[in-house]
Amino acid sequence: MLAFLHQFIFPMELFLAILIYVLPLRIRKGGGWRCLLTGLVLLIVEAVWMQFFPQLAGLIPIPGHGDLAALTSLLVYALLYAVLLVAMLLAILFCYEVTLKEAVLCIMMGYATEHVAYCIRLLVNSATHSQIAESPHLCYLLIHLGVYVFFYFFFAKKMVQNHHYETDAITSLWMTLVTLFIVLVMSLASSFWGFRTLHGIYGLVCCLFVMINQRNYMGQWHLQKEMSAQEQLFMMNKAQYELSKENIELINRKCHDLKHQIAGLRNITDSEERRQVVDSIEKSVMIYDSILHTGNPILDTVLTEKSLVCQENGIRMHGIIDGKLLFFMDAIDIYTLFGNALDNAIEANRKVEEEKRCISILIHEKVNLIFIQIENPYSEALHFKHGLPQTCKEDKDYHGFGMESIRTMAEKYGGFLTLETGQDIFVLRITIPRSR
Repeated sequence: MLAFLHQFIFPMELFLAILIYVLPLRIRKGGGWRCLLTGLVLLIVEAVWMQFFPQLAGLIPIPGHGDLAALTSLLVYALLYAVLLVAMLLAILFCYEVTLKEAVLCIMMGYATEHVAYCIRLLVNSATHSQIAESPHLCYLLIHLGVYVFFYFFFAKKMVQNHHYETDAITSLWMTLVTLFIVLVMSLASSFWGFRTLHGIYGLVCCLFVMINQRNYMGQWHLQKEMSAQEQLFMMNKAQYELSKENIELINRKCHDLKHQIAGLRNITDSEERRQVVDSIEKSVMIYDSILHTGNPILDTVLTEKSLVCQENGIRMHGIIDGKLLFFMDAIDIYTLFGNALDNAIEANRKVEEEKRCISILIHEKVNLIFIQIENPYSEALHFKHGLPQTCKEDKDYHGFGMESIRTMAEKYGGFLTLETGQDIFVLRITIPRSR
């Protein structure tokens, strides 16, 4: 009866174990009704599980004799496991903004977590020569609670980044899947042929090996990505230095030309020629119109530098900008956020017709929320990954971190990033709570 009761609650054990790894993920829009509908479907799946399990547990005899009957039960039992796992996989894809690989990873890690608790229970039962670690005993609850809490903080929270598991880091996915499949089959076999204590030992070792191995791969991937980001930051700083150098040289040339034009103006008596020289001088000093005053000196610096680039590329930059609203942000964060956003906008503008080139900037406050919006036209098709557009540049090692950096800056201040595309207009919106 206890074995039957354990199999009755197994889907719930697995569901709670998987929930550990999906909690840090970003839920889809309409998450409430999606989760409700998913819950109903999973209840139906569990009802089907309960409909077939009594026969597999031996409560209803299975035609056949000996090992053949046990093998038949094992195969059907494995099929039910597969149906349960697929149902939960589809539930994750339906409720959360994840890729198929991420959903598979959650199922895999959830099963490994549940199986660790199961193996510990087997060993406790073996050591005490009792069923103390089976439901409804208190030991059962303590084992599962302890394992789930430990795995949440030691694995789930350590492996997720920006509400996603980096699927590119899952180089060991297939090896892990094969390992867990073997563990699953051996677990079923141990239930039928009675070597549970042995399975408790190697099952525990295998699952812990899988989880630690996966966490190490994730850690190595994140470290590699951070190093790439640092290299990207170095390249950006180098490019910024070159840009600042070009701007200074441009201003120096304008000032040099202006000095000669003013000197020549003193000797000109012809009114028409004098008017032409004055027009030329006026055009020369228009570069100083690029210096913006938003109430935030750091933002002024970024916008001034980018407006000079816009002038060189025939891009009109305009907007309503209240820089004083960003008083609570660090200088480097302001520079990073707007530098990356405007670089992306300028890059997109270079690929459209000159008469369509423009950048619109809006920074304003409403109901204690600060809204930052940057719009620009685009021409090439955009490809998204994890909700962010991917770089079209061939040198992907040094590009592609801009938009991710913007999202990181928004989340650092308790806000979020949203992107919209339509009618060849790209809209970047950042919403940040106002810091008092």
